[in-house]
Amino acid sequence: MTLPVLPLVLQVPRMKKKNTEIEIDNVSSTSSTINLHDPSTWPAIINNRLLEILVEKGPPSIQQNIKFPTNTDSDGRSFSPSQYFRILPNGEKSERKWLVYSLKANSTFCYCCKLFSIKSVKLTGKDEFSDWRHLATQLSRHESSIDHMFNYQKWNELKKRLSKNCTIDCEHQPYFESEKRRWRDIITRIIAIVQYLAGQCLAFRGDSDVLYERNNGNFLKGIEMLAKFDPIIISNHINNIQKSKKYSYMPHYLRHSFQNEIITELANSIKTKIQELIKKSKYFSVILDCTPDVTHVEQISFVARIVDISTSSIEIKELFLGFYPVLDATGEGLFNFFTNELLSTYDLDVQNIRGQGYDNGSNMKGKKSGLQCRLKNVNPRAMYIPYASHSLNLVVNDAAKQTFEIVGFFNIVHELYTFFSASPYRWNILKTNITKLTLQPVCETRWESRVKAIRPLKLQLKDVIKSLNMLLEDDSRDVKTKVAANALLNNISTF
Repeated sequence: MTLPVLPLVLQVPRMKKKNTEIEIDNVSSTSSTINLHDPSTWPAIINNRLLEILVEKGPPSIQQNIKFPTNTDSDGRSFSPSQYFRILPNGEKSERKWLVYSLKANSTFCYCCKLFSIKSVKLTGKDEFSDWRHLATQLSRHESSIDHMFNYQKWNELKKRLSKNCTIDCEHQPYFESEKRRWRDIITRIIAIVQYLAGQCLAFRGDSDVLYERNNGNFLKGIEMLAKFDPIIISNHINNIQKSKKYSYMPHYLRHSFQNEIITELANSIKTKIQELIKKSKYFSVILDCTPDVTHVEQISFVARIVDISTSSIEIKELFLGFYPVLDATGEGLFNFFTNELLSTYDLDVQNIRGQGYDNGSNMKGKKSGLQCRLKNVNPRAMYIPYASHSLNLVVNDAAKQTFEIVGFFNIVHELYTFFSASPYRWNILKTNITKLTLQPVCETRWESRVKAIRPLKLQLKDVIKSLNMLLEDDSRDVKTKVAANALLNNISTF
């Protein structure tokens, strides 16, 4: 498997978090991924183009703020970030820039030896090292070895040559740079389409994933439309795809896997920005609500409310962080999920919560075992305030249900809508008489939405009565329809 000449994906524009993965498409349409910051994902044979990319990119930054896992064969030991530095005889610290830790393999690698060594020896060659008990000794032995010094020298030499464009194949380097710019321009346009579709909450894919076919989705249709006005970049890209006999080999970055990757990176970038705002504000309030989705999975929405002080104009903001599935919707289950999953995901401290707002469900507002009670036991400063509109809605609903006249009134309003909407013929008669507002159903849960059901009758009651009279005088209608129309007519005439 060879790497395509596509280093552009490493520097996606407009994204805070740089993408460090390259997708390699093969004949069977499956893909494998190389993470440039994880040597355990590199192929056994590194070709020249990948070597240049890795040297230009360089080793990842030091990883300290992560929980390093333990090995089963290391007496519960784990990798220590202190190994990133070497203590010199004079007491000074020297950074081991060549040392790379792989979270996926839970092992360490020598960056330069992984790239240039022809040996297959743990740490000193292409293989990893994970014996944490003897890691310090092995690192000292390795950095003083001749092989390591030789590979380190080759690494630095190639890095300098690449920066000065003085490599052996320097005559080909302008072509590589041109390819980088071309692919970067292509991916910039693809990201713009992804941002537009995601921002408008539009579906990406259709019944087909082939260009210029019917029902191939909004994403590919966007590519096709852009090609009409962008003959240099997108149009040429599409022509290359269609003309190439190696279509299955050619990475074109139009597949759903790349779309999902861009969506994920954009989402992570937004979440990271929100996390920075919350941490800068320090104190925050949380708003949570649970509801089942169409697949009958209980989803909890997580919203943080902060005082944004990142700009000169101080502003109160509510920041939506996402939907998350929960299996246990009890007060204890929601508390465990909120403290162990949500807060830890965004690295937020429960002691910095100053407010919590939920609906009036017993699992949320319960004074003994509800979520608000459990959270106040941990942080007494987290003041609980129920949803004001939800509380008012419950009060009005419960009060209205106790009044005979109000219940009867809304029953008539709902029956009136049901009567006309049950038949296209009746609905057409209603539309001929009503020119502005049509009848609306009565909402059972949200009281304030019933205004929409009352307004057409308030403004156009005479027109509704005229429609009912037309049905009574229509000899083509059956007796059952006339009886129902007459009953409704008598009811609304006595409001």
